[in-house]
Amino acid sequence: MAASRFYDYYWQCLRKPAECDASVVSPADSDAFRSLTKTAADLVKGGFFVGAEDPGYMAIESIEQSPDHVLVTSCWWLTAVLYGPPAAPGGEPLVQNDTHGSSRQADQYVPRADGSWALRHSDTLTPANADVGVNTCPAKS
Repeated sequence: MAASRFYDYYWQCLRKPAECDASVVSPADSDAFRSLTKTAADLVKGGFFVGAEDPGYMAIESIEQSPDHVLVTSCWWLTAVLYGPPAAPGGEPLVQNDTHGSSRQADQYVPRADGSWALRHSDTLTPANADVGVNTCPAKS
């Protein structure tokens, strides 16, 4: 499914932002492409990356068909750890954020010419910091 493919690639991008190619999962002229490209560039610029720890999981809550896209509403239980540059040259990267939390979003997927689906646009449905430290997502399936 496209949502699972995007989820996996998203974390791959955040773990190795210099290698991120948003066109793998998003049309080049889309909001989602621009957002993921900017996120990866910002991480590279600051020397940040997500570590190898389990990032959590995504639970799909609904799927709605529209004439030009499929809308997938999902809940993400986020447990990823963000690292930044070491305090001293040659040191270990420093934990910048390891706060767990839940987030809901609505994603628009559009068909590609090859029959696959790509993320065009994403809207966050959860207010910032609303579910910090709490898993409000359905159980992982």
